Amino acid sequence: WLKPLCGLSPSSAPRRHRRRRHSSQRPPRAAAAMTKSLGAAVAVTAVAALLRLASADDSEGNATEDDTYAASLNVPKNGKGDLAALISALLFNGGVCTGCLLLFTVLLPWFPRVYKNNVVSGLVPATATGPFSWVRASWGVSTEAAAETAGLDSALLLEFCNLCMRISAVLALPLCLLLCPMNRIWGGDQAGEDRLSKIDMGNVDDNHPWLYYVYAVTVWGVVAVVWSFVFRAQAQFLKLRFRWLAQLPLPRANTLLIEHIPRSYRSDDKVRDFFSRVFSAEEVKEVHVLRQTRALASLVAERDHCKQEVRKAELRMEKDGLRPQGRVKTCGPRVDLLEHYRPRLQELEAKVRQERGRIKAAEATEHRNRLTDLAFRAAPPRGP
Repeated sequence: WLKPLCGLSPSSAPRRHRRRRHSSQRPPRAAAAMTKSLGAAVAVTAVAALLRLASADDSEGNATEDDTYAASLNVPKNGKGDLAALISALLFNGGVCTGCLLLFTVLLPWFPRVYKNNVVSGLVPATATGPFSWVRASWGVSTEAAAETAGLDSALLLEFCNLCMRISAVLALPLCLLLCPMNRIWGGDQAGEDRLSKIDMGNVDDNHPWLYYVYAVTVWGVVAVVWSFVFRAQAQFLKLRFRWLAQLPLPRANTLLIEHIPRSYRSDDKVRDFFSRVFSAEEVKEVHVLRQTRALASLVAERDHCKQEVRKAELRMEKDGLRPQGRVKTCGPRVDLLEHYRPRLQELEAKVRQERGRIKAAEATEHRNRLTDLAFRAAPPRGP
């Protein structure tokens, strides 16, 4: 059943059978090799038959217009009325943008601190006056000047918008002037009555002899242009980034946050020794390894709350001349606030000192263990 599917002629079948009969008379090693070759040939023939069946099914399925990739992905096509909808959307969005710009022009002299605070504060000079002076001032701002006054993040946001506008200006106008007339004149009228698709790729016939090659070359041209613009923008960004890093104030400029420190290195001395070996001992100024201080933090917060309550009670007693009374809990009895909070404050002070001593003792233990380890490694081995 594979012969008709694979295109084998009936006359070739006897010749194959004769070859197989002669091959059975060869030595066992040659017979094994021929068996493997025969199995590989059968496997290739079966795969070819399956591919031919699949291609036949695809050709039958692609015969109908609904069974396409666009239909399977629920991608709608352009239709009648889409051109009018596009024009109305462009007019509406353009009107909204124009209204926002006019509103900004009207509000600019009324709220100068909001819209031109840098000019009012004297950070940048006022380049022009008038209702539309902001257009000229905005057009003349460089990325370096924006980084100096508004920060590097804001400047890079402006630079990203400028990059997108430059890429669109370089690519959009030539592509529209080149491809849209070609699609309209030589496309083959695949779009039919859809006027919006007359100038795009939807108007090109599926088997057009040369227009798809133009699109292939255009794609690589777009890739080259975008690649060039992005790499140049990246080089400019690196210059601004390095300049910003060099201008950071101390200690922010030379402070590193190290995370995921191994357990054997979780001490100030071990981290200092590690980075002293990586750089030099003179380059490492200070090292502070954070400790787990949740218990100490909760005790300090409770102690500060008790201090605040004691101070409030003392102020009430100075004002009224009587010992303050109140409820510690919402539904609890009224008690003397000073008698309640002062002993509690002393107890919390003792707990805070004890917890701090425990943390310092743990640091000292780590230091002693490190010295012991160093002494053990430096000691010469003893003989038997």
